[in-house]
Amino acid sequence: MTFSLPLLASGMTALGVVALVWLVAGDHREAGRPGPLSLRDAELAASVGTRAVRPAVRWLARRARRLTPLGLIEAMDRRVKLVGMEERFSLERALALKFAVALFGLVLGLLTIAAGARAIGLGLIVLGYFAVDGVMLSRAQERQKQIQRELPDALDQLTISVEAGLGFEAAMERASRHSGPLAYELSRTLGEIQLGLSRREAMAHLVTRTDVQDLRRFVAALVHAEGFGVPLARVLRTQAADLRDKRRQRAQERAARIPVLLSFPLVFFVLPATFVVLLVPAFIQIINALGGELPGVP
Repeated sequence: MTFSLPLLASGMTALGVVALVWLVAGDHREAGRPGPLSLRDAELAASVGTRAVRPAVRWLARRARRLTPLGLIEAMDRRVKLVGMEERFSLERALALKFAVALFGLVLGLLTIAAGARAIGLGLIVLGYFAVDGVMLSRAQERQKQIQRELPDALDQLTISVEAGLGFEAAMERASRHSGPLAYELSRTLGEIQLGLSRREAMAHLVTRTDVQDLRRFVAALVHAEGFGVPLARVLRTQAADLRDKRRQRAQERAARIPVLLSFPLVFFVLPATFVVLLVPAFIQIINALGGELPGVP
């Protein structure tokens, strides 16, 4: 047992590092090169490292699918979409990475428990199982906040473009030229429209991929305007003004929370030090004036 656990831990560490490098790096094909014509050409077009690690990743993904409940797999798929890395970080890679990290955490936790640290070992096992989910959830939330911050400016640009005479798709194309997650999602939505999807279906896919409440309201207003024949420029102008007001209100709320947050270090760190500096000399003088002497104080 003492030999098998370190050996298994070393093997899982090496496998986890190799899988992580392949999962993060992805394929690096040239953008201008035409796509391969067959499965054999597709395999040969990939790098040597990719061809070597891909079978291990597929094996990990199959084991992860068998051991993971269907609801957790659907939740993982949703996180992959919210992170915005479907093209480079697929569900298969996410499941393989989760399985590798969870297995490594299990082995490391068992070694720690065998060494006598039971609480730390259990914590490592739990951390290994939820580490990938936590990282993906954090990145998804940060991306949603960034989309929420960029949305009012994007709607202003859409409003100006539509009022200048451009169509809605042409205005989206101009707004998607910027960098950022919202511009990327707008370009994907525009590509779906060009492939034949209706505007309503493409915008519904946009809401599903991002799950931002402000963007959901904007898409709902856009769909209602299209259904009732309301001028699109008026809807865009109203939504842009509303989102600017909400962004200003959120900034004011964050500014109003600053005094409350500053009160904690003030109460626990600044005030005790101030009381010590002000009250200790007065306390010493009072003791000396009453005729007593403090030990170590002349």
